[in-house]
Amino acid sequence: MHNVEAQSKIERLAFCDFLTELPNKHAYYKFLCQLIADSQINLTTFSLLLLNVGSFQLVNDSLGHSVGNAVLQNISNLLSNTINKVPNSFLARFSGSKFIIIIPNRQNIDCLSLLTQRILEIFSSTIEVNDYRFHLTANIGTAAYPTDGSTSQELTRNVESAMNHANEFSKNGHAKYSKSITKKNMEKLEIKNELQDAIKDNQFVLYYQPIVNSVTGRITAAEALIRWIHPSKGLISPALFIPIAEETGQIIKIGEWVIKIAIDQYAKWETQGLNDINFETGYSITKLIIELCDSRNIYTTSEGVETDEQRQELIKLNCTNLQGYLFSRPLPSDDFIKYYRNNIITTTDITQLTSVSNIAT
Repeated sequence: MHNVEAQSKIERLAFCDFLTELPNKHAYYKFLCQLIADSQINLTTFSLLLLNVGSFQLVNDSLGHSVGNAVLQNISNLLSNTINKVPNSFLARFSGSKFIIIIPNRQNIDCLSLLTQRILEIFSSTIEVNDYRFHLTANIGTAAYPTDGSTSQELTRNVESAMNHANEFSKNGHAKYSKSITKKNMEKLEIKNELQDAIKDNQFVLYYQPIVNSVTGRITAAEALIRWIHPSKGLISPALFIPIAEETGQIIKIGEWVIKIAIDQYAKWETQGLNDINFETGYSITKLIIELCDSRNIYTTSEGVETDEQRQELIKLNCTNLQGYLFSRPLPSDDFIKYYRNNIITTTDITQLTSVSNIAT
């Protein structure tokens, strides 16, 4: 009897999450491996759902781990009440604020979708703990056996990829695993690894998009825009690598590089007679913002001007400066100098400026 009790205690220590009283990650893998073995024999299927509670770290950082633990206990109870309604289901605390669910016999798609929706509805309501009220979010990734993996490691990796994909694009949303998600993750990892070489090997360049006075058409400023010229992949969009650089912290080194190159370029332009250009960052405007800035004698710049009709309307609104493909695309520094000099020679009125914008192509 003593040995049985000792064995039971060891099992509990090994496979139970003591905070939530749910099975832990070890128990999950044990259950999953057995389920895969049974499914291979019985030719059955099942689904995995991995849930991540958003903004949970903020709770811990702001109110301490005792409150955070109470929140997790509350969430685990709510999840248990929902999951227990599905026969033969399995719920475990995967790690931190992540919970994993296994639905054997792979309920039909409508049933799985309904369960996912019910779980997300938990987070659409306020969660109250210790006199605190929390508006938390959750994202869910789903994967299916054997479609999305035949081993415990493969299934777990893929359901995590689906959950991370859901985290990127929504709050209180879900994503089903697909091979395109893995492909995207591989591309992201590749860019992350290659960014360091890009910084070291000077693979970045700055392009400069002119900003012109709305009435005279004269260039008043330039916006510096970073471009990555990869040695084998060619031009890589900033929309692709900037978020990754921000995530990894590499954006700091990139930012330092941009500032240095822009200052050096400005100094070079001054020696070439381009001494009335300022660097600016663009932003979209509305009539209210223009009027507010105008009342305080603040210059305004409108980005994305592509048609003469847009230009005319912005002039009526007293917008000071304009920027967009109507005037020029972003240009390498040498082409910008040519554009600037043509602009000085040819523009006394903005309608003449469009005739030289082909330099930007």
